[in-house]
Parts: sequence; C-alpha cells; structure tokens
Amino acid sequence: MKRIYLILVVFAILFFSSCVNEDEKLGLSLIDSNNSINILRDNSSGVELSAKMFNTDTILTNNLRYNAMGTYKDNNFGKISSSIFTQLSLSSSGNNFRDLGQADSVVLSLEYAGAFVKDKSVRTMNIHFKVEEVTEEITTDKKRANDNVEVGQTWFDGDVFVDMDNDNIKLDNDTNTYSPHLRLKLNDVVLQKLANGYYEDNSAFQSDFKGIKISATSNDANGMLIYVDMTATLSCLTYYYTSSSNNKYSYKITFPTDGQRFMKVDFDYSGTSLALLDTIPSVVGDNEYIYLSCLGMSEVELNIANFMQWYERDSIKGALINKAELVLPVADVSGNSFTYPSSLQCYRKDAEGNIYLLRDENIASSINAVPYYDSTINAYRVQLTSYLQNYVRGSYGDDATIYIIPSMRDRNNSDNGFIRRNTANRVVLNGTNYSDINKRPKLNITYSTIADN
Repeated sequence: MKRIYLILVVFAILFFSSCVNEDEKLGLSLIDSNNSINILRDNSSGVELSAKMFNTDTILTNNLRYNAMGTYKDNNFGKISSSIFTQLSLSSSGNNFRDLGQADSVVLSLEYAGAFVKDKSVRTMNIHFKVEEVTEEITTDKKRANDNVEVGQTWFDGDVFVDMDNDNIKLDNDTNTYSPHLRLKLNDVVLQKLANGYYEDNSAFQSDFKGIKISATSNDANGMLIYVDMTATLSCLTYYYTSSSNNKYSYKITFPTDGQRFMKVDFDYSGTSLALLDTIPSVVGDNEYIYLSCLGMSEVELNIANFMQWYERDSIKGALINKAELVLPVADVSGNSFTYPSSLQCYRKDAEGNIYLLRDENIASSINAVPYYDSTINAYRVQLTSYLQNYVRGSYGDDATIYIIPSMRDRNNSDNGFIRRNTANRVVLNGTNYSDINKRPKLNITYSTIADN
C-alpha cells in the first residue's frame, strides 16, 4: 500500500562536470577574464526542500476560449467532473422571433478542440449530455472552479455518440461539410419559449434567457473530458424556422466573448492517496510520490528556505551560480504514462500575491527555458539558474517558495500550440522517500568562485 501524503524533501546537491565549455549557458562571461575560476562541487551538504500539495479549486475559469466538459477517473487522482455555464447572446441588436415564421427546431452545437482520455488513440465514445436552463444571472463574480449557478428546466438529456475525427458533417439543405463538432437538438421547452419571444435588444433577451449549463458523463471506466472552442463559428445555438413563403432559415444565438462564462469543476478523491484533500485544502506529509494535476485538482509548492544556509558557507559565499537544475523523475505507477504533459509550469509569488512564471533567461535553448520532460531520463528538468542567482542577491526577499503545476499544453501538442488553462493533464512524480535513492528528485548545481592565485 502506498504511503500517503506528499513529501518532506531533502535533495542532495549533485553537480555537473568541472569541464565547462558552454559559457553563455553557464554565465561564465560574467567573471573577469583576468582571473582564474574554480568550478566546484560539494557533496557533503544537502539543500532541504519542503513540499506541500494543495487543492486549488478556486482557480479562475471564466471567459476562457477553450472549455472542458465531461468526467474522467483514474486510480491516482480519483474522479474529476467539469461543466460549462454560459450566457447567451443575440447575433443582432434585437429580434422578434414571433414574426419569423414556423419554429422548427433549436440545435446546440459545440466545436471540438480535442479530448482528454486515458488512451489517446480513443477518439469516439458514447457520452450522456445534459443541457439545463440557468435561472439566476451569471454575474461577474461567477468565475471560479468552485462557483455554481441555479438551474431550472432541462432542454436536453440523452446519449450521444461523440466522434472527435468526423469532419464530414453535413447540415440539412447544405452541401458543405463541417469540422468535428457536437450537435444536440434541444426539446420543445426552449423551442416554444423562443418562438413566442420578442426582444428589443440583447439585454432584454438575456433577462429572459439567463444562460445554460452543459454537462456530460460517461459509463466508460475512465471516461472522457471533451475540450470545446467556445469562440468557434460552429459553437452556438441555432434557431431553425420556416417563413410564410415556405423558405427555410436559421438564426444564430452565440456565446458572447465579452459576456459571462465559467467552468464548474468537482473532484472526488475517494479511494486514492489524495482522499484527505476532499476535506483538507492542503497536505504536508511523508510520501514517496508527488501529485500534480491541472483544473485545480492539485498543486505543489516547494520551499528552499535553507538554501541560504548552504550558500553562506565560507567556501561558497559570493559564488556565481552558473547553472541550477531541478530534476523531477516521473513515477513508475500504473496509468501514469498516459496522462503526463510535455512540460511543467513553475512560478513564484511576490508579497502582493502577483504571479511570475519562472523562465530562465540564462538558458540559451528555448526548449530548456521552461521545465520540460526529458524522455532520456524519464524526468522533468526545471532550470532555476536565474531564480537562485536572484534569490541569493535578495531580489525575492526571504520567500523561497516555488509553485509547480503541469503545463497547460497537452503531451502531443494536439491543440496546435494554444495554451489552455482547462486541460486535465496530470502526472505522478517520485518523492524523496521513493524506494530507489537514484530515482529521487535532485537539485544539480554548478557554481564558480575566483581562484586563489
């Protein structure tokens, strides 16, 4: 049985070779060329890092281009469910639906932008969708993953076969084909409400139609989280009608880009090593694994407060940190290989709570400028050279906390490079109590001092 809860980390300081020829990467050009330098290593002292994992379900999820809906479950993180709440908007300044003609149908369509599944080759699944009318205003304060809005009548409730790759979709009386997207024919409740409506402007329409909630579930053992592009042309409600001259027409009701929309995200950690997070917002403990996940499920903070104790030693004090790299090995646990992202995101916070991404400007290669997954060692490499150099200079005060979450890009970059804050990427990393000491996290540091002549 796994030992639960996160980690209290003691990293050994491991060092690179003393033969260095990458001056720009290591910052050796900052040293006076008239002086000799020592490239040093010290294995006699460790730098202690404490780690805490916490649930961040108060993350902002409002007005994102890409939204997630559905459910996904695994043995490491439990079950996550995501629903979309969104306002609706007229596509013209006003509209008299009563005079348009005979109401035929109302269809909700959402353009796919990918999916999160255990097996990335799975592109189809039977999903149960539910569309409900929102009965309270989606105000500007409804913007976080743990927010909620009251709903009333159901507009759709049924199973749909989702095909993420079907780009041969044709609409009635239309010879064109369309990108893969979801189409749900809504029931007569909304059809008749629209057919009897007259709205002088969008404000009047939104007073009557406050919005909708879209949710999805699956009977599949793991499920699927569907990513949709809420700003795509195909993402809308379409009101189909027949005019008095027996012509077929349609009217589009959109999701406003300047309106209110957010994702509600629910977690169920029961039966996993994270079960305490259902009742405790953060956990510090002695565990062999570190759990990182997007959508506000879990986040880890690392603290290197006693780094200065190492740096202030007489033999090291004042040294130039040429390169600092945190190596975080991926854990060999069931299900972990399917879901981990290509990179991580690390950031720090200032005293006012402002967030700053850690991008190491001392690293010349762009791929190494962000924490990335290195398949050759099955671990993430996190470059901290500039961060630690600025820290020892006092640029960040006494706060040595680094926050880590998975990258918002998926592992195969199937989102064409778009950054999505709504991905479900997750990864389990080895902690410092991992059984194999050689596969524990490490902080590798190369530093230099002026040689005594």
